[in-house]
Amino acid sequence: MEEKMYPVNNEVKIQGTAGSEAKIDLFGPDVDNNGIADKIEELRARNLLVNDATLTLYVNQSIDTTVAPFRLFLYKSDESNALNPLLTQIKDATSEASFGGIDGFLDRDASGKKEKYTFKITDYVSDILSREINDSPTLKLKVYNPSDLPSPTIANDTIFRNYSWNANAVTLFNNRVADDTKKAVLKISYTEKTN
Repeated sequence: MEEKMYPVNNEVKIQGTAGSEAKIDLFGPDVDNNGIADKIEELRARNLLVNDATLTLYVNQSIDTTVAPFRLFLYKSDESNALNPLLTQIKDATSEASFGGIDGFLDRDASGKKEKYTFKITDYVSDILSREINDSPTLKLKVYNPSDLPSPTIANDTIFRNYSWNANAVTLFNNRVADDTKKAVLKISYTEKTN
């Protein structure tokens, strides 16, 4: 996640009406500067069939969670045109709509505390690794509003309309937290294809 200057830099604050969102970089840097993240190239070379992909973000439970939203939403932001970024749905929001889309609902731990948000992004990750899509736009995370979902009346609605009237807020750990059990996690379950 993008570095922020918070009091402790292992967390990200998400708040609806303030428009506080997180930027998520799933695959890390492009060290060789060829336009494709090095981790994507590494995974593509392994010829993987993606069976399941999830992104899990953990709530900082040491901070007041009474106004933590029941759901967060993940979308794509192509910022190649800084004046007018193209905001679109992640493929799973439309392809898996009848199965709950990308999820993002708040999960609780065994003691009932607000613990984490998990996003189902199997189709999105599969398309990147299979080269069906070659770009890897910035993913953004925000507090969910009902208008975030693709319109059921528009076939293949991919445009994301970013409205924020939900005042709820939550503090999440990023990938730099010392406790490995609370780090942001991208989990890919796969099968290696043979030729």
